[in-house]
Parts: sequence; structure tokens; C-alpha cells
Amino acid sequence: MDGYRFKGNNKSFAVKSRKLGLDFNPVVLVLSVASVATLLCACLLLDNKVPQEFAQWFDWVSETWVWFHVGSRDIMIIFFVYIFFSRFANLKLSKSPDEKPEFSSVTWFAMTFLCGSSLSLFLYSVSEPLRHYTGQDGVNRYYGNPYVPDNTLAQHALNLTFFHNGLHAWITFCVVGLVLAVLAHRENLPLSFKSCFYPLMGDAVFSWIGDVIDSWAVLAVFIAFVYELAQVAGFINTGLNLLIDEIYPKDWIQIIIVWTILLFSGIFSLFGLSKALSKLCLASLIGFGSLLGLIWMLDDSWYLSNLLIQSTGFYFNWLLQLGSHTDAFEQHSPSYGSAERARDPSILDGIQGWFQSITFSFLSLYMAWTPFVGVFLARISKGRTIREFILGTLVAPVALVFIWITIFGGAAISSERLAHSQSYCCDQNWDEAAVNDDTVTNPLLALTFNQANAAPLCVASACNVCATSTLASSISQGFTFAEFIPSLRRTLKDDDDGTRRDGFQFIQNYMGPSPLDSRRDVAKLTCVPSDQQMFILIRGYFELTEALNGIVLFVMFLFAVSVFALLPHVMNMMSSNGKMNPSRLLTIFWVILIGGSCTALLTVEGSFDQDDIAIISYLLAFPVSAVVLSLVISLYRALRVTAGEVNSNSLYWRAGYFDFCTVASKEPILGWLKNVFLGPYISSKAYCIVREIDDRFALVFSAIMYGLLLALAACNPLRYYVVGLWAFGWVSYLAFVCILAVQRQKVRAHLEYDGSGLEDVLACLFCYPSVCYQLELELKNGLSPENNFSYREATKDFDSMSRKEKKKEVPLRSNRVQPAPVREDTPPRRAQTPPRQRTPTPPPVLLPVREDNAELVAQQRRRGGVVRRELGTFGNFV
Repeated sequence: MDGYRFKGNNKSFAVKSRKLGLDFNPVVLVLSVASVATLLCACLLLDNKVPQEFAQWFDWVSETWVWFHVGSRDIMIIFFVYIFFSRFANLKLSKSPDEKPEFSSVTWFAMTFLCGSSLSLFLYSVSEPLRHYTGQDGVNRYYGNPYVPDNTLAQHALNLTFFHNGLHAWITFCVVGLVLAVLAHRENLPLSFKSCFYPLMGDAVFSWIGDVIDSWAVLAVFIAFVYELAQVAGFINTGLNLLIDEIYPKDWIQIIIVWTILLFSGIFSLFGLSKALSKLCLASLIGFGSLLGLIWMLDDSWYLSNLLIQSTGFYFNWLLQLGSHTDAFEQHSPSYGSAERARDPSILDGIQGWFQSITFSFLSLYMAWTPFVGVFLARISKGRTIREFILGTLVAPVALVFIWITIFGGAAISSERLAHSQSYCCDQNWDEAAVNDDTVTNPLLALTFNQANAAPLCVASACNVCATSTLASSISQGFTFAEFIPSLRRTLKDDDDGTRRDGFQFIQNYMGPSPLDSRRDVAKLTCVPSDQQMFILIRGYFELTEALNGIVLFVMFLFAVSVFALLPHVMNMMSSNGKMNPSRLLTIFWVILIGGSCTALLTVEGSFDQDDIAIISYLLAFPVSAVVLSLVISLYRALRVTAGEVNSNSLYWRAGYFDFCTVASKEPILGWLKNVFLGPYISSKAYCIVREIDDRFALVFSAIMYGLLLALAACNPLRYYVVGLWAFGWVSYLAFVCILAVQRQKVRAHLEYDGSGLEDVLACLFCYPSVCYQLELELKNGLSPENNFSYREATKDFDSMSRKEKKKEVPLRSNRVQPAPVREDTPPRRAQTPPRQRTPTPPPVLLPVREDNAELVAQQRRRGGVVRRELGTFGNFV
């Protein structure tokens, strides 16, 4: 195995203090903390302005980039299927093939499942299927069709929940985790998010670009988990309220819950991964599995077992369609003219914006967690094969997620349907003013308690079906007006903070005995808020209500402690250049910062709330989704190198794609600026030489390319005067990119540099001056692959040399391509350029003297030549 030969020399900026035990990257830490502070202060102080601005940006992103969010995940899934069955599947994520995994398989899976699923299964496994089934989240494309059978509608509700929490959610975690695990455990790169881009950027990941990548990842993860911590605190507060009436949902109670979770999380995090966190995750998984088994056995076990097999098959049957659906027609416009096309008006299309507000939000939330989960998966997967990694981080977790959603979601749908069969309801039309008016209620006390006499308590003295059902239930239990009216008043009374009571303590008729088993209750769960639905569902299981609610709260608290103990550990790694054993002081710092931010979110007054912080989290996740797709290319290149299919010593472009902004030398900067204007001519000239075309055609090609660039420059300003003219400008630029990509591909093939046409197109699309500068250096060197160098390697030794040494090392020769003499007996060949002599190009290229190439450097210097580049990164490929 050749590999990258990375010696663990992390060139990122770091501050170290042995006394304090600190070792961190101040750029990443300061930049991320400053971004968090600025963002939160702006949202809290400016109230409506900032959240409204973010909401507008989110609307634009969700309307414009849905295709990318969905399509990119499809590409990743297809790629991972290929990897699973490919020649790379048996590669081990370690330097030695005999190295054993650090953690047992069960512990490894527990940590994988905890960090990936987080607490979303508790928050959404009951409420989300019900929302899709009953249309609470709007008329989706299934609910709006009256010809869809109710059973099929229930199956679609579970299927949508599977989609939002299944393969398309977990695949991004696995892409980041696998590429980082390959580079960290096989190639000795640091365990930091920026290392994922090493196969694409080379040493540029250790520059300010890498620091910005890590800072953005930390910011996205931080905001996402502040939002989740606030949600979890509210959820636990609701459960405590239903268990103990005196604990009302209050902000100060939720703040206590937040700091209690963080206190235990900080303690476990300080003890480290092997000693405490792994065991905590294992205990959480055991509690999770125990709760899952209890609900399966207490509910209709055979119904849930059938539903699991049926739903899994339904999911894979619909995966291709569901995984590529973007609500394109719904997003475009309503179905105008459907009546003229003889469409049934009762069949409703999905509402405009449903997909963006539901599916897009779920996918964005998981994407915001991706840097955290990916880095942690790479950290714990040392010693596993790639096939084991895919099975343990994608297949097995998704299977457990499906089981959990099937049991809780299936039980919720069953409860909803059985409650309807018993006429349980929650939309009584009581007249609150009449109920609280003694002049109305006092005469009723002398009457017989029946439906006719109770009519004055309803709006317009006409009780609806639900109120009538409630009265009938109360009458059958032997209540009188003297007992019924005070209970009704207590139910309709507001709480101390002015909010409507939603506990339905006595009079609400939303819950009662099940028609299938009188020993247990069923409830119309849509009558209660979504954060109460799981607890209300569990209330119906025989006489185990309090015990089961207590178990749910304990398991959820254990999950929360586990997740938020892993969070500061990983945040610490990302802000410490990938140190596997980060500083304890920084761990405490991150715990305090997370708690303080969540406290500010819960206590702020005004219109800014948790929904606004969620929108900010979704927006921060969008750039992450763009870079994660590029990691598919990065992973494939890393696998080829680490498997020995590509030699890391093979030749690459003399100038790196990012050298103009990452190398401490003026030559790349000046070269880049020059190629903004002269690039098309230089690239055309290099193309004509390698294609053995007359140099005069370079003028023709460059004229076409300059014309396309001028069209872009002219059409954009004129779009304000001629509507739609901007499209011609961007089509012209795409044509320019295609021409330049062809030129780059031909030169690359001539020089036998590794690469692909797709990468050529992407490189030309995003920064054409960098591509033209790469071609310029190859042209100056005679388009010969020998004496390959890069400015990044040359600058260090060249700048430290004296003037005499520089003159001695750099022979001043012409960079012009000189044709070799043609022998008279050689028959002329059609359109073929004579062989060209190789000429070196300053600055001199001298590799840093390392243990493995010291002798090579000495020999080359004695000969007066330049040293060929040895570190085979792809930084000079792209």
C-alpha cells in the first residue's frame, strides 16, 4: 500500500499550553464562537428583522434547491451500493490489516445509533405519522386524493416518516464518516471535518480555507443542537406535567432541565470516550431496546409485526419514486384548468410548499448534524472494514429506526382509528361565556342531567356531535349538573400564564376503553398537541400508565445526556485540529456555551422562538449539503490511492487550484490575475500544441472564448432593460466552460495526469483563472511531465536561499517551446508537431528535506536539477 505518505505533520495553526492542557486552533475557535455570538445576538436583539430575513432566504433555498437536496442523496446511495459490492469493501480502516477494532460491535453500534438518530425518534415517531395520516400538516399528495383507501393512506403516512428518517437521512453521515475514516486511520490525517477535502485540495486544507470549513461546520452543528436541546427540554417538561400535575410547562423549569442534562453530559464527557461515553451509549441503547420491546408486547403484537414487514416492503417498493419526488408541479402552480380537462374537483393536489416545509426541513435538519455525526463515526470505526462500516452505520441503524417508527407510529394510527370507532372526539362546541354564567347554569342544577337540558351550554344552544357524545358518556357514568358544570369550567379555564389548558382533565371525551380490549384505553391523539401524543398513547396501556411514562422520560433523559456528552467531545475535536483526546477545559467551555445559548433562546421575549432558530439551522446546512456531494469524488479518489490503484508519486498539475489564495508567494497570485484576462489565449495555445494543430488556430479558439465571456459580461447588466437576457449570458458562460474543460482534458491526457472529465468541468466552472494558470505553467515547461513541481513545495526553500544560491539553482533559459530538428529520411506526418525540448521554469523546486527523501534531494542538488514532487496529493490535480 502506497497511500498518501502523510506523516501526521498537521500544518494547521495551533495554540498549545502544557500547563493548562490546551491544544486548539484559535482561528476555528474564535471564528465559530464569534459567529455564534453575532448570530444569536442579532436574532435576540433585533427581534423580527433578522428572523424575517432568514425566513425569506429559506423560502428561496427551499424553492430553488430542492432538486439538489434530493438528487444528491440519491447519488450518494447509489455510490454506497457500488462501494459495498466493489473491490474496496474489504479494505480495513487501519494501517495494519491485523489491527482489531477499538470497541466491541455492540458498543460501536450503540454509539453509532445514538449520535445519528439523536432524539428525533422520541420527538417525531408518533406525531409525524399522525400528521401525514390526518392532514394536520396540510393536504399532502396522498391525503388530498379521496380515492386513496384509508388503509393505503395510513401506509403512505408511515412511508413518508420512513423516508424522512431512513436512508436519505443517514447517507450523508456515512459519506463524511467513511472518507474521514479512510484518511485518518489509513493515511494518518487529522480527525477534522476539513480533512475530508484532502484528496481534492491537498495541503490547502491546512490553510485558512480549511479553518473556514471547520468553523462553518462547528457553527451549523452548534445551532442545530441548541434547537434540539430546547425541543428536548420542552418535551421532557410536558411529560413531567402529565405525570405530575403540579409541574406546569414553564420556561424556568425547562432551563433547569437543560442545565441538568448538560451537567451530567459534561461529567461523562470529561471522563473520555473509552471510560465513560461508550458505556453510557450502551446503557442508553439497552433502555431504548427495552422500551421498544415493552410497547411491542403491550400493544397488538401481531398487528405490529405484520405492519413492520408490510411497511418495509412498501418503502423499498416506493423508494425510487419517493426518493426522487420534489413536488415540482405543486411548487410551480395550482392545477389551473383542471375542470376543462374533466378532472374530478374533489381530488385535491398537494398544497404548494408542503414538500419544502416538511420534507426539505427534515433533510436539512439531518444535514446540519452531518459534520458532528461524520467526525464521530470516523473516530470510533478504526479497525473495521468498509463493508462493516456500511452495515453498521447505514443498514443496521436504519433497520432499527424502521422498527421504532413502525411500533410507535403504527400504535398511534391504531389508537386514532379505534378512538373514532367509539366516537371519541375533542371538538365540542361549548359556549364558554354560558358555561361561566351563573344565570345560565343555576337553573340547570334543578333539572335532570340529559342532552336536551344541557343544550344552553353549547353555542347557539345546539350541541354538535362531539359535545353530544361527551354528554352521553358523562350521563352513562351517573354524573349530575352539579358535578358536570364545575368540571367543564375547570377544563375551559386558562392557566395562570394565560394559555389554554390542554390536559382535558375530566370532561374531554377524547379517550376511553378500546373496543378490542376493555382493559386498555385508546385516545384520539390528534386532540392533543404533538409533544403530548407519545405520553397520551402510553397512558392507555392497562394500569401501567405512570410506570411507562416514567420509563419513557428516563430513557429520553438518558438519550439526551448521551448525545450532549458526545457533542462537546466532537466540537472539541473539530476546533482542535482533529485531536482525538481534546482538552478538558475546552469541553467545559463548549458545555457552558451550549447551555447559555439555549437558556437565552428559552428566556427571550418577543417574536423570536424555536421555529426561527430551526430555520437558521436549515440555512446553515445548505452549504454543508453542497460540499458533502463533492465528498463522493473525494472518497473515490482516496479509496483508489489507499488501495494502491493510483500512485501518490504520480504527476499532477504544477499549480494547485487554490494556490493563488493559499501559497505565500506572489507568483501564483500574479499568474491568477493575469489569466483572468489572458487565460483563454493561453489555454487555446496549449490545446493546439498537444493536439498538433497550427498555432494560428489558437487565435480562433481564444476569440470564440473571449466572445462568450463578453456575452456574459454584457448580458448581466442589460437584464434590467431586456427581460430574460441574463439567460443568454449564462448559457454563453457554460459554453465557455465546456470549451475550456475540453482543452484541460486534452492537456491532462497528454501529460498523463490522473483525473476525469467531470472534474475538469467542475474546475473550469467555479474558477477558470486557476485552470488557465495551471495550463500556463505546463506550457512554459514545454508541456512535459518531467521535473514536476508546485509553488507550494518550492516556496519554502526558495525564499530561504541567498541570491547567489538562487542564481546557481535557476538557470535563466527561455521558456519558449523549441522544435527539434527533423531528419531528412523521416517521412512527414500529417498535422503533427515536432518533438519539443524540455526547459525548466523558475522558481526552483526544492522539497523540504525529510527522512524518506533526504538522499534523493542531495543527489538532485548535486546534479543541479530540481527535485520532483513526492507528496501525491490531489491539491495539484484540481
